[in-house]
Amino acid sequence: MKRVLIFFLVLVFSVNFVNANYKLGYKLYKQGKIRQALKEFQVDAEKYSYWYFPSYMAAMCYYRLKDYKSALEMLRMAENAAMKSDKKVVELPKVKVLEAQVLASSGKCKDAIRLCSKYIPQSPAEFQAMFYYIRGKCENKLKNSSKAVVDLKNATGINPKNPSAWFELGLAYIHNNNLDGAIKALTKAMQIYPRSKATYYLLTDALLNKGRKVRDEKSKKRYYLKAVDVANKGLKYFPGDKKLLLNLANASLGAKQYATAINLFSSLYKKYPNDGQVLFGLGSAYMGNKEYKKALPYLLKVKNRMNNTLIYNFIATAQLAIGKKENNLSKCKVALKTIREGLRKFPHDRALKKKLKEANDIIAKFEENIKIEQKNKQIEQENKRKLANRIMTLKGRIRKAEEIKRKTGRYPASYESDKAELEKALKTYEKLYGKFRQ
Repeated sequence: MKRVLIFFLVLVFSVNFVNANYKLGYKLYKQGKIRQALKEFQVDAEKYSYWYFPSYMAAMCYYRLKDYKSALEMLRMAENAAMKSDKKVVELPKVKVLEAQVLASSGKCKDAIRLCSKYIPQSPAEFQAMFYYIRGKCENKLKNSSKAVVDLKNATGINPKNPSAWFELGLAYIHNNNLDGAIKALTKAMQIYPRSKATYYLLTDALLNKGRKVRDEKSKKRYYLKAVDVANKGLKYFPGDKKLLLNLANASLGAKQYATAINLFSSLYKKYPNDGQVLFGLGSAYMGNKEYKKALPYLLKVKNRMNNTLIYNFIATAQLAIGKKENNLSKCKVALKTIREGLRKFPHDRALKKKLKEANDIIAKFEENIKIEQKNKQIEQENKRKLANRIMTLKGRIRKAEEIKRKTGRYPASYESDKAELEKALKTYEKLYGKFRQ
């Protein structure tokens, strides 16, 4: 009887000791003191192997510390304890969910997928949702986007309150070229957890890409304005974030809010004067606002960093617009040079070919106008010469008439008409060419 009493007291004190360490370890874990928490959980795991929780929490600590090998070792201990527990139906899936997360994080996605596939059928719904989520995330990493969509739809169907599952579903839809599905899933992720920077990044990107793809102008504007709204929501939590500010500027540009876009890109340019996206965005915003002279320097700065046809098209458009406005043929020929440079890199690009025709037509018109101007100038010079000669002739005739008057006492009959014609000719000359100088 005495021995039984001693054993009972030892068991009571042991349980209290376990609970005390558990509470301290968990408190340290919640405070972010992972290494200190790990020491507490390791003590319990070694002494009380019948209880899954200390080993499980030790594994969780190793997982947070990215020591995946040690995490898996602790999970073996936790699994052994869970297998003997009367709560095995809950404890074992919990251990296996963490094991799947560790495998996935350590790059062993195929092993994680196999583990999830094994335990999905035999686990309670809440753990099924986690297994589907982890398997879907691994399928995303392995670029099996169609499989990922199926798994992540199952995950969100069972547990619609997991923002990470909605985020991964959005990512899977993007990989699967389904922007509509991505936008819906990512919007749901944002609504559930509005403090995820990655969600704002991916959602604004998806909205911008959708806006660029649709043809209907009203739809375009709707997606761009939605991107503006989402970016602004993100900036409330992450003020000054470069990616969100850049997406906000691009969304404003897409919505044709050029003044707003110019202000946003200008602010970014002050902070990031060598950033290619900022330079191109600012140049594009000025282009949209038809401020071609302001656009051109930014576009030229980024030309050699962009491997696409759009930069050549924009630069040539700006150069042609400036050349036309200034009536400057040489500037239009610079645009032609830009287009030909672009076509050497992208010989089959239709937009550049169209721009080439436009430039050639403008230059041809310029050259035709120059010829007409030269011809008109020649005609004008000839008319000026003829008028000057007529004035000189009339002046000569009037002098002769005056000489006749001195000799005979009267003017020739043509004297008055010559004087009237001379006066008229001088007025015409002065109006057209300035004061007549002999």
